[in-house]
Amino acid sequence: MTKTGTALDPVADFDTPVKKQTLVEESPNTPMAVRDGFSLVRFVKPHFDRDKDDHPFIAFEFSLPLTDEHNADDVLPEEILSMWAALKDNEVDSVSRKSVDGRAIELRAAPDLKDHRLAVKFAEVEKVVISVVVEKGTGEEREITRLHFRLSIELTDETLKYAGTYFGKDVWLRMVKTQGKLKL
Repeated sequence: MTKTGTALDPVADFDTPVKKQTLVEESPNTPMAVRDGFSLVRFVKPHFDRDKDDHPFIAFEFSLPLTDEHNADDVLPEEILSMWAALKDNEVDSVSRKSVDGRAIELRAAPDLKDHRLAVKFAEVEKVVISVVVEKGTGEEREITRLHFRLSIELTDETLKYAGTYFGKDVWLRMVKTQGKLKL
């Protein structure tokens, strides 16, 4: 019988175990949180509703971890940035707001892909919640700040098709300030 390898050293091998070193490098395939004014968001699911005049609406529910990239101008509404600052300054776990000023929105499958997109002139930004949560399931637990909100828009064939195709997936969202209000 032939021995292979080396014998274990009871001190070196058990008191100071060797750990595999890993380098964290940004791969070109690793998506950035913000690119060309678009934020990478998780399209959680659509919600359907009707107003008092029986007009149908669809609300797209989104979720995303907030990063320093989201502090750039025109990425998130000022009201959301103020909420985020209040969360940090007051050391609370969650802040919420019923709604913020409406936005014109554009959704894309990729920020540089002009096909497979949805552009809407006005969306109500509703049920805005920023909370500090522990993210699990990625190999290790880590604390992140998560933004969760809905964009309520008119239900059309185009919005219904987009919702049916992309819910549960990551999409790219750009929100631009606009004036007006939906009649809900």
